[in-house]
Amino acid sequence: DLSDLECEAKSFVVLGRAHYALGNDLLAIYFYHQSLDIAQEIDDLRGEATALGNLGSAYHSLGEYSRAIDAHQQSLEIIQKIRDSRGEANSLGSLGNVYFLLGEDNRATDNYQHSLDIARAIGDRQGESVSLHNLGVAFRRLDDLTAAEQHFQASARIKESLHEQLPNINRLSLLDAQQVTYRLWQVTLMDLGQPQAALAVAERGRTQALAVSMTRSLDHEAEAFIPPTPLTPERIQDIAIQQQATLVEYSVLPSGRILIWVVQPDGTIHATETDAAALDESLRDTTDQFATLGDNARGGEPPETPLSTLIQETQESLTRGGGASGSTL
Repeated sequence: DLSDLECEAKSFVVLGRAHYALGNDLLAIYFYHQSLDIAQEIDDLRGEATALGNLGSAYHSLGEYSRAIDAHQQSLEIIQKIRDSRGEANSLGSLGNVYFLLGEDNRATDNYQHSLDIARAIGDRQGESVSLHNLGVAFRRLDDLTAAEQHFQASARIKESLHEQLPNINRLSLLDAQQVTYRLWQVTLMDLGQPQAALAVAERGRTQALAVSMTRSLDHEAEAFIPPTPLTPERIQDIAIQQQATLVEYSVLPSGRILIWVVQPDGTIHATETDAAALDESLRDTTDQFATLGDNARGGEPPETPLSTLIQETQESLTRGGGASGSTL
């Protein structure tokens, strides 16, 4: 029976996705192939395209990029044949991801741009934000930081607008993707020599996360979402001046970079950054050094380390502004 075979093929896809989510890529591939065989047997083009797209993702995860490209390309051709625009945009994005990992940045960018054009044409705002983010990442590696910043900014603005349209239960998953965009946007602005703009983006990310968290905690079933108003660097400067306090803000990025802003009581903003890996090594070194001293031992001056340097620089920034009254932002 045709309907039974269709259900069986869909069940294999579900099983494949479950194993893929668990990291069992080989089992996922086995089930996707079972689904693909049935789809081809009953001439189910959409089912065939779905199975091939899933196979592409699994091969991608295994690092078998040639097979991933082949599967995604076959899926794309079928999707174009059945005129599924949203599926076409997704397939182009998946192809772009594989080419990016292979270091073929121009081919990746071409696929991301084509995906973006389709998403805009069909009004797929979430797909548009994903493609913009991917283009930002590609432009960073191509050393076009201005283009990267523009694409991260556009992606973040769309993600912010989507919160107002989503039910409460879906906002956290969107927020996770949004935070990745915020972080890359911050780093790009720092690399462009715009630390105050990077601080503004850091505040946007923190404020958005707080707003989503508060919406969930205050009323789990609430659908309304009030767009947050983040602090601007100018407002942070005003607070420091009014309170005569030194404000310190950190942004820890997954890449290991730590961005640091110190706002003096006179409103002056100092920005710097360090590397988390260097700080971890510094902490281990310091622990080892103290362990060799004994309970009552007294050593000489401790050696300079990335950790001690960061502490010293931050303390100097604080004391330059009259520091004892400092608070942390």
